[in-house]
Amino acid sequence: MNTEIRLSHISNLAQTARTTWLGLLGLLIFVGITIMAHKDSDFFAHGASTTLPIIGVEVPTDAFFLAAPLLVTAFYCYMNIFLFGLWDALGKIDQIPPDPETDEMTPLAELIVPTIFTIAALWYRNHVRHDGSMPARILGIWTVIIAVLLGWAFCWVVLAFVWWRSMPAHEPLITIVAAVCLWVTLDVGLYAISAARAQLGKKAPSPTAMRPIRIVSSIAVCAALILTSYGRTKGFDTLLAAYPIASERLTKLIPLSRANLREAHLSVRPRDWLVWEDWRKEITSEFARREGIDVPYAAWTAEQKINFDKEARRLWQSLTHSLDHQNLENRDLRGADLSFAFMAGIDLEKADLTGANLKGADASGAVFKSAHMQNVNLSGASLQGANLSRAFLKGVRFVGAQMQWADLTYDVEEEDENDAALSDDGVPVRQFLQLPEADFSSTELEGVKFGGANLRDANFTGAGLEGTSLAGSDLQGADFSFAQLLETDLSYSELQNAHFWKSRLIGVDLSSAIMTSTRLDVHTIEMNFLVSTDLSNLSSTNMNQEDFDKTFGDATTVLPPGIETPCHWPDYAISGRYHYRWHADWMAGKIPPVARRPDGTCPNKL
Repeated sequence: MNTEIRLSHISNLAQTARTTWLGLLGLLIFVGITIMAHKDSDFFAHGASTTLPIIGVEVPTDAFFLAAPLLVTAFYCYMNIFLFGLWDALGKIDQIPPDPETDEMTPLAELIVPTIFTIAALWYRNHVRHDGSMPARILGIWTVIIAVLLGWAFCWVVLAFVWWRSMPAHEPLITIVAAVCLWVTLDVGLYAISAARAQLGKKAPSPTAMRPIRIVSSIAVCAALILTSYGRTKGFDTLLAAYPIASERLTKLIPLSRANLREAHLSVRPRDWLVWEDWRKEITSEFARREGIDVPYAAWTAEQKINFDKEARRLWQSLTHSLDHQNLENRDLRGADLSFAFMAGIDLEKADLTGANLKGADASGAVFKSAHMQNVNLSGASLQGANLSRAFLKGVRFVGAQMQWADLTYDVEEEDENDAALSDDGVPVRQFLQLPEADFSSTELEGVKFGGANLRDANFTGAGLEGTSLAGSDLQGADFSFAQLLETDLSYSELQNAHFWKSRLIGVDLSSAIMTSTRLDVHTIEMNFLVSTDLSNLSSTNMNQEDFDKTFGDATTVLPPGIETPCHWPDYAISGRYHYRWHADWMAGKIPPVARRPDGTCPNKL
């Protein structure tokens, strides 16, 4: 092949490589700008899309993170195919001999289409061979550095950025695809650089086979990238469940990625959105006006409050569930920072929120049913009407949370009976919410249903418990100091060693509650229901005869020593089937207290 044909071939290779490189450079800039504008919330917010720069088109975020690295890798490999040919051709062509007439030698660089790759390659060839293929240049070495940075390293940086920014989604497939693309470009790029050094060197060998050390190192890099991807998105708890020590060490080395969703709007917040307190005031005023009620809410009858609560619950649930939001059912949000986020009405059923921070978040009406919420911080969160039924809430911090009407029941549903714990007879055992030592201090728990929860040693200091159902719950050692218990249901609960210091108990149902060694040094107590309650073994109490005259019990109620049975109490045992009727009549004021005669006897008995 004559020299002119070779020079033409080299020029064609150089032009094709340059065109491909310019296309790749544009793609990398495009992807880089997109990634810089990307936020973690784009994976989880309503619409979950990424806006492409310049063209302004929105694409699904997951699709972008899958397609972008694949497209970049394809362009990158295509460019390097031509670069391999260019290195080979530049390495084999000889320097043009001097002109016989003028004895002047024309450098190869002046006979070939100048591109960043040909200039860098010929500078390196001349630097090694000293054959005059490139005239002396002051900044020649910088040409090589720029070629390496823009031709190979820029691609590595962008793909590494894509790989890293994909991790908060906790989607192993997306991150592993990005990792493999990064590994391919690293491997191809380093091979292209080593091929250039070999073919443009003095001996110009042809690197047709990879050396064993390079193969091993390449496999090691690939394995490290995949392992890191898996650890950052999935964790090693399940993979290495049989090896807890190895799992713990790997987790410390490669911690799970945590999504930054602080102040993010995961559901669409309407412009006229009202916070719970303002909405409650507005709906209360509307209800009172419609029903012709002209007294404050505190003076409403029990029936009016019940009707209002039913209507308000329905309206609140309808409002929060109508908000546009992304379906995050079964999503992995472990360790996510959701502090002060707006996520009202969002569906997080069966999602994994272990270790997440929801401090100050607005999650009113959100569905956390069957969610994993170990060690979640719910301090100051708005959870009005939220569904936390059957959620695993071990170690959750509730301090200052607003949880009016929240559902915290824990019942085994029919479809889950196969997974339920079984008794010795093979019958599914009813499971209950496990919240021992939970901190509910200063938490608003109006209308919350706990449904037989394990709340041993729980802290309810200063909590608002209006209409809260704790029936059948294990409250041994619980602290209700300064708590407001208004029409709270504590029937059949275990209250051994519980503390009610300076708390207000008004209309509380304590029927059949176990109160051995309970401290009942309350601030206010009236209208409480004490049927079948044993109060003879309280550790301490400041209640006197006048206080008990404001309560209701029956012949099964055992009073503390020195306290006489109030005159309005029936002298017989009320059947369990009629407890609700008697309780309703008592709360409605249909059973007025009866004053004693001057001699201390009762004028009549029910």
